[in-house]
Amino acid sequence: MEYFTIINFVLVFLGLLIGFVISKFLEKTSITKSLENAKKETENILKSASIEGENIKKDKIFQAKEKFLELKSEHEKHILSREKNLTDVQKRIKDKESQVSNELSINKKNNQSLNDKISSFDKKIELLDKKSEQVDKLHKEQVEKLEKLSSMSASDAKKELVQSLKEEAKTEALELTQNIIEDAKLTAMQEAKKIVINTIQRVGTEEAIDNCVSVFNIESDDVKGRIIGREGRNIRAIESATGVEIIVDDTPEAIILSCFDSVRREVARLSLHKLVTDGRIHPARIEEVVKKTKKEIEDVIGIEADDAILCSAKTGQGIEDVLETVVHKVPAPVGDIKKPLKALIIDAWFDNYVGVVMLVRVIDGEIKAKDKIHLMATKDEYACESVGIFTPKSIVRDSLGAGEVGFVIAGIKDLESTKVGDTITLSKNKADEALPGFKEIQPQVFAGLYPIESNQFDALRTALEKLKLNDASLNFEPENSTALGFGFRCGFLGLLHMDIIQERLEREYEMELITTAPTVVYELLLKNDEVISIENPSRLPDLSTIEEIREPIINLNIFRNNIRDR
Repeated sequence: MEYFTIINFVLVFLGLLIGFVISKFLEKTSITKSLENAKKETENILKSASIEGENIKKDKIFQAKEKFLELKSEHEKHILSREKNLTDVQKRIKDKESQVSNELSINKKNNQSLNDKISSFDKKIELLDKKSEQVDKLHKEQVEKLEKLSSMSASDAKKELVQSLKEEAKTEALELTQNIIEDAKLTAMQEAKKIVINTIQRVGTEEAIDNCVSVFNIESDDVKGRIIGREGRNIRAIESATGVEIIVDDTPEAIILSCFDSVRREVARLSLHKLVTDGRIHPARIEEVVKKTKKEIEDVIGIEADDAILCSAKTGQGIEDVLETVVHKVPAPVGDIKKPLKALIIDAWFDNYVGVVMLVRVIDGEIKAKDKIHLMATKDEYACESVGIFTPKSIVRDSLGAGEVGFVIAGIKDLESTKVGDTITLSKNKADEALPGFKEIQPQVFAGLYPIESNQFDALRTALEKLKLNDASLNFEPENSTALGFGFRCGFLGLLHMDIIQERLEREYEMELITTAPTVVYELLLKNDEVISIENPSRLPDLSTIEEIREPIINLNIFRNNIRDR
């Protein structure tokens, strides 16, 4: 049994071995066939690749030949064009050379002819010199002969001839000038008459009304009758007292005052106003009122009414009279140029290029450029850079002497150093005492100026200092507010002055400001009889210590301008 098992096992093993060998054989056969097929395919691929490579090679060679031929043709064209250009250039050069040679030959000929002409001219000049010598000799001989004949020298004869020619020319010029003047006068008179007539026709009526007529308004015709008076006595009294013609016509509630003298018209108008207001109108009262009114007007204008000059800046009337009066009545400046320098600062302003410009009037002494000046109020010293006058254009001069008004520039950058009213003198030869200067103006209205931006505080200070240079009435001091921050409390002459300063700060210095409500200076009478002044309500003392609070008042005399209803 075991024997048959072994045999079966051997048989199975042999069967497996034979199957393995057969499978290996078959596998080798298939591999061999696949290798052969692969070789055949490889050979076929190599053949097709070689054929394709040959084709591509042939195509590329053909394309290269075509490109070479194309480039060759282009190159040949380029060479041909360059050769052509070279040929043209050579041709032009040859033409230029021939032209230059022709011009050279022509120039040679011209030079030759010029040399010939120069030589001929030299010869002619020599001949002329010889002839001129002969002429001079002949002239001298003739002059000698004439001197012998006339018993006069040549210079005397020349002077006499010139004098006679001058007299003749002068006579002719005078005649011609006289004729021209007469013609000009005639023409000017005719033109002037035309202009005057046209002017009178256009504006004569209005100007005559403005210059000669005033209208006095009344309430009713009853008042007009009282002004006229019985048989016109009141009107005659007013006319004789004032020199004004009173015209009573049908104009309702109005009386016309006619007089070329504006002062007399104003006296008559104010007198009528007082008489109508008072109600007592009779000749004696009229004379009294006219005298009082005339006295009031004289007190206002500072001169006698009869001496008042009638002038108008609008029409030009009386301008010459004003100038003549200034010449005769305004005293000439006095001063000694040999005394130590005294110059009064009457105005000052800041210039970005030269610093502070001081307008001065020299009372005594003389100031020159490069002099070392001394400001007596601040004790500061500066080197004078330049001096000059305004005409109104600024003109630089060597010096300013006693009695003159001009400008002084000393390179001052510190605005506090120059004050209007200060005295300038020389450091080497100082004056004993300063000039009286100007009276310091006291402000009447106070207001706070605060910049919107807190960083503009220093800029606002600088702007106010520059404005104070030529505005002595402006005062300011630093102030602090809880709501508005840092600013300045400024003093002004009035509300108009405050508006002007605020407008200049905004326009000229581009400041954006907050302005507090304006206040005035108050006087406080305390219970201990002490009187104090305050300009800020925050400085008001305890109310229990105050007896009364006083605010400023002003007395005014108001004279209204002439008003006409049209």
